[in-house]
Amino acid sequence: MATSFSQAAPAHARSALVIDDSSVERMLAGALLERLGFSVSCAESAEQALALLAQRRFDLVVCDIALPGMDGLTLLAAIAIQAYPASPPCIVLSVHDEAQHALAALRDGALAYLVKPLRLAAMRDALDSIFPLSLTPPALQDDSSPLARWWAGLGRLVLRRLRFTGARVQP
Repeated sequence: MATSFSQAAPAHARSALVIDDSSVERMLAGALLERLGFSVSCAESAEQALALLAQRRFDLVVCDIALPGMDGLTLLAAIAIQAYPASPPCIVLSVHDEAQHALAALRDGALAYLVKPLRLAAMRDALDSIFPLSLTPPALQDDSSPLARWWAGLGRLVLRRLRFTGARVQP
């Protein structure tokens, strides 16, 4: 069942889709993202998430790696295909704090890997690296133009390559 938490989100808020089969984890991730200024919608399965992504554009996807049916890594690949060329950046959530899980997620397109239980500081750090507004020229911060979408895509590509090679991004 898809849910939306965004009763008080400002009109200019970025939108996020949270996918987790646990209602508690969906609510926690949704609450953290709302506190950080996002308008949040939720799905409890990968299939439901793909249906929502077909209906509207999201600025961010946060998904659990272990979903019933289609897992989170397969979902990342499906999102990249479905939303190409403007795939939203993805954060993967997991209970596994092991390097091979994080590397698999980053290799498959995630821009961040967070270990549950979620913490506000970890989510804020991940979002700061995904949405580095200080690097975006003011004329491109309105993401409705094709040029702004291209710039955002370029930024995600550069950050993904830097993370894959292990480089640290300094603000």
